[in-house]
Amino acid sequence: MADKPMTSRRSFLKSGAIFAAPLAVVGAPAAAAAMADDDSRARLARLEDTRAIEALNRAFLRQFNASGAEATAALFADGKAPDLASGTVGLVLENAAEPEHLELAGDGSRASAHYSCVVETEHALEGDHTLIQMARLQGNSAYRCSDRRVFRADYVRHKDGWAIERIRLG
Repeated sequence: MADKPMTSRRSFLKSGAIFAAPLAVVGAPAAAAAMADDDSRARLARLEDTRAIEALNRAFLRQFNASGAEATAALFADGKAPDLASGTVGLVLENAAEPEHLELAGDGSRASAHYSCVVETEHALEGDHTLIQMARLQGNSAYRCSDRRVFRADYVRHKDGWAIERIRLG
């Protein structure tokens, strides 16, 4: 008599476990990634906000250094140009525009940042001394100086993106 192969429930479960084990190993990282999706989305949103703020700062500096404070009014939340110290003609952020401090609000509607910067100021030559008269005759009507300061900015998010709320030089 020929032996008939017998299958039982136990052998069926054993073979199913053998085939399911590789799927469980493959599925575990996917499940972990799905659970960590919220954290990675928050980190991605924070990174996007940081890059948008840095781009806003670059646009502000480019327009300010090229055309003065009045040209930057469109970058501000209230549509008004910043009121910086009189005679300020140039701003240069140091350390490749990396903020010393950048803080985003928990709800993502506000932010603040501090940058090291060099502020260039220009003042008209005043007086009637001989040296000043000589400087004027040579075409010099003002003197420039540069000073290290801290560029402090507050930002607010609108429906169109980030805008500068206030800038202070300290």
